[in-house]
Amino acid sequence: MRLLLFSFFLSLTLTSFAQPNSGYITFDGDSSQVIINLQTSIGNSDKTIEFFFESCDNNSSLNKIGLLVFPAEGIGINLTVNSAGNAANLEVSKATNPTFNDVYSAPIYRHDNWNHFAICYKSADSTISLFFNGDKLGASDSLKISSNRMLLGGKASAYFNGNIDELRITDSCLYSSNYVVPFRFEVGSKTANLFSFNTKLASETFVSSGKNIDSAFAVNGAYGVAEISVTQDTSICSGDSLKLTASGGSLFKWTSKNFISSDSISGPTLSAYVSDTLSVSISNKNGCSINKNIELLIIAPPIIDLGNDTIICAETIIRLNAGKHAAYIWSSTQTDSAVYSPSGIVWVKVETQKGCSKTDTINILEFPAPTIELGPDTLLQKGFTISIGVTAVFASYKWSTGETSPIILATLPLTYSLTVTDTNGCTATDNITLNYPPESVSESALKIVRFYPNPTNGTFKLETSIDDNQDIKITVFSLLGETIYQTLLDPTSSNIILPEHIENGNYYIRVASKKINETLPVILTR
Repeated sequence: MRLLLFSFFLSLTLTSFAQPNSGYITFDGDSSQVIINLQTSIGNSDKTIEFFFESCDNNSSLNKIGLLVFPAEGIGINLTVNSAGNAANLEVSKATNPTFNDVYSAPIYRHDNWNHFAICYKSADSTISLFFNGDKLGASDSLKISSNRMLLGGKASAYFNGNIDELRITDSCLYSSNYVVPFRFEVGSKTANLFSFNTKLASETFVSSGKNIDSAFAVNGAYGVAEISVTQDTSICSGDSLKLTASGGSLFKWTSKNFISSDSISGPTLSAYVSDTLSVSISNKNGCSINKNIELLIIAPPIIDLGNDTIICAETIIRLNAGKHAAYIWSSTQTDSAVYSPSGIVWVKVETQKGCSKTDTINILEFPAPTIELGPDTLLQKGFTISIGVTAVFASYKWSTGETSPIILATLPLTYSLTVTDTNGCTATDNITLNYPPESVSESALKIVRFYPNPTNGTFKLETSIDDNQDIKITVFSLLGETIYQTLLDPTSSNIILPEHIENGNYYIRVASKKINETLPVILTR
């Protein structure tokens, strides 16, 4: 037995290997293996056989676990396990020669990590050189290979328990003493075949791509697993839900500060409230597992407040402002930041630049406005007082004089204004103007000329205390002196009828003849 030990150190991080890629083969360690059938013999030219693998069992009692076997030649490449439970060496053995046993140190190996393994076969001298994670371990000679079949995960002291991905066979030796581990295997000009294990047929059968169409058969507990994938790093609005996804295994365990609907399924729903680095452990039937982290950034929703529900009075609109945001949509379909709105239920949805949205609603109630009537403008005799106002049915009253009672006493010729406010806060305003009679209206005139009734409905009688057989001219004019109506009254007649077109209000009537020229106030109320 020959024992060849090579010590080395490797700075390359094992997790930098981009495996698995588009699915992989997994082995349960209980007689499981994959049979590779090739169209051409391995030994007809120089070859590189390589793949990525990880083992799941760190039990030191296993001693040896099969990795790659050429059954026709009885050549096997196995992992050996140290007392710590980590596989520490690669071993090349030959079943037809029990004394043949080359062992190569692989101290950087750990289970539950993907590792790169390659052998370079020289057809000229039947030499196998081993390469592992970026280093050449050594060479074994007198190992002629001439068959077109090999096994992945064959029998040593125990069957392989773990995962194998991307088996590639190349028509040359690809590696020398120092090499760079490929990031991913591809089909090149010298690639005989490549199994990426992403095209599965019936009964766990896989087909290669390359120069030849070769096949692989998974048997006795070896089976294909989909590519490991998880939800990508993402951002989400606070309070929203995120559908998580994970594949590449049969057992899942999610961990997060946020609520997850079920932490043991492949696609739970997360309710997002705080930023978090959540993780998922993905395991398959053979016990292999991998942990994946997902960075989750929670974006705060926009702040929107249209205010409390409010009341407006009839024929009033109010201005609603939604604040500063990236986008707006109102219940009225307007897209401005602020709108003028009548009564009713009004809502607005606002969005941030990141697409987070929030909606606020306000109910605007409308009450009818109150009405008041102070009556028509009227005349006020000097020295007299008149009562003006409205019924005491409102919440508050405000006169232009500063008084706050529903009724006031007026003694001056002014325009009086009253504003009332009801219990809903709605207001109404009305004015009344009081005037003194013109200077021409005197006490003597009241003795010489009299007409009644006053106020009148438009028909009244005229009496004078002066005998006069001349026609009397009657002129009606407004408080501003505008002539409204004129007529001649026969001295024998005393009835005056005003036309219908004269509106209700306060007027003056001038009575004029050769002996009379007097002006008196009159109030028309039909």
